[in-house]
Amino acid sequence: MKKYRGILFDLFATLALWHPEKLPKFSYQGKIVPSTMGELRLLVEELVTEATFDDFYSAFTLVNERNAAHKAEHAREIPSLQRFSDILIELGYADNATTADIARRLSLRHMELLSLVVEIPRDYGPFLGELGSRYRLALVSNFDHHPTAQNILKRDGIHHHFHEVVISDAHGYRKPHHRIFDDTLQLLSLAAEDVLFVGDSWDDDVVGAQQAGIDVAWVNPKGKPHADTGHRPTFEIDTILALRDILD
Repeated sequence: MKKYRGILFDLFATLALWHPEKLPKFSYQGKIVPSTMGELRLLVEELVTEATFDDFYSAFTLVNERNAAHKAEHAREIPSLQRFSDILIELGYADNATTADIARRLSLRHMELLSLVVEIPRDYGPFLGELGSRYRLALVSNFDHHPTAQNILKRDGIHHHFHEVVISDAHGYRKPHHRIFDDTLQLLSLAAEDVLFVGDSWDDDVVGAQQAGIDVAWVNPKGKPHADTGHRPTFEIDTILALRDILD
């Protein structure tokens, strides 16, 4: 069995599990879906006075699609604040301090609502403590607001287990770009062959880590089939707790 010196973890859907059923219900044009917009709409209608909500939501959808394409092509993160600023500018707002303040308030409320529907299971903390006594641990996550990611780690009591926390919003690059992996390894003073990456996303985690020369434990609780990318995870697990069997 290969001996690792460090373990890198993804955050969302790997450590912090989503509970989408806790999202507020958003009713729009005859459809009802779980979305932060179910609560965020109230703040939008209060603050965005120079456009209708329908116009705001159209700009919201357009900017999200544009940003998704940009991130997929360049693997660069677009911060949440910039996203909401872009939405307002799309609506004709001036690029000034007043617009930035509205964007900030919308972004923070959106992040507050998101943080309420993710939870790190209680037994993950003690397990990370066990691992931390034997390995150098780091978090490597794609997320567009690093303070919220840090707050989730602190709220659920696992932040102190990590030697390094690298969030794409603060780093600049997103997985699967090799830079975010390489820079984390440098922070840990470890080589790629010394670490195991643990994550749930095929493209970002399995492909990204392997392209950076790192072994991967793919978190696949629903038994999804492997994507046809020519990659195969080193290990496949249903939760991070299954690492105990692999590492022991």
